[in-house]
Amino acid sequence: MCNSLLGFLFFYIFHMDKKEILMQCEQYNVHFVHLQFSDILGTLKSVTIPVSKLEDAIEHNVWFDGSSIEGFTRIFESDMYLKLDLDTFAIVPWESNGNGASARIICDVYMPNGKPFEGDPRYILKRQIEKMKKMGFSNYFVGPEVEFFLFPVDDSSKPKITPHDS
Repeated sequence: MCNSLLGFLFFYIFHMDKKEILMQCEQYNVHFVHLQFSDILGTLKSVTIPVSKLEDAIEHNVWFDGSSIEGFTRIFESDMYLKLDLDTFAIVPWESNGNGASARIICDVYMPNGKPFEGDPRYILKRQIEKMKKMGFSNYFVGPEVEFFLFPVDDSSKPKITPHDS
C-alpha cells in the first residue's frame, strides 16, 4: 500500500507521457484503468478499460453514449468521446493489492466534430480560468466538496435510516 501511495503522489506531481504511463502500469501490475469524468451535476462517472486497451485509448480516445449521462445529450446526438488527460494518471491506492492494481485517468469530453462538449464541467472550468487570466488574475484553486452522511447503528451494527444529526 505504501508503494502505491508513493506512486500516486509521484504521478500526481510529475507529467508523464504515454510510454512512461505504460511502463508504470507494467511495474504496478495494473489490470484496469478507470477513465473518469463528471456529469453536469458533478457526479463522478467512469468508463473502465483493461490495461491492454490503454495505448489505443490514449491514441484514439474512447467513444461512449452521452445520452446515458444526466444532462449530456439526447439519444439522436449521443456519440461522444473521452480524451485522456495524461497528467492525471494515478495508481488507485485503495484498489491495489498483491494481485494487481487499478489506475485512473481523468478525461475531457468531446463531441464527434472534435470540439469540447460545452456541458463538460472541466471544459467550463478551463473557460472560466481563461477569462480570469484575461482579467489579470493568475491563481485559482479548486477542489472537490466531499459530502457524506452519518447514520446511527442499531444493536446488530446495521445503519438506521434516521440521520445522525438534525
